Amino acid sequence: MRLSRFPTVAFDRLASVGIVKHIDRANMRTYCARILDLLRSKGIALNHGVTLTGFDDATVDGRLGEFIKDYIFSGDDLLHVSQ
Repeated sequence: MRLSRFPTVAFDRLASVGIVKHIDRANMRTYCARILDLLRSKGIALNHGVTLTGFDDATVDGRLGEFIKDYIFSGDDLLHVSQ
């Protein structure tokens, strides 16, 4: 038996709130493709999350306080919203 927390049916509406900050650059295409797979034709998705503010920002390091860097983002590789 395989347990999965992901549904196997398609939806008219889908919301992903706060998850995108936990997806690294290498898995972003898979994450976005899964959102598309879960939508019916002409379905609507809301993908809310924290992103970098500029193209020149490569990582979270150096721009945030130590607490936020260590406990909120844990050095994650955030993407710019256009990526």
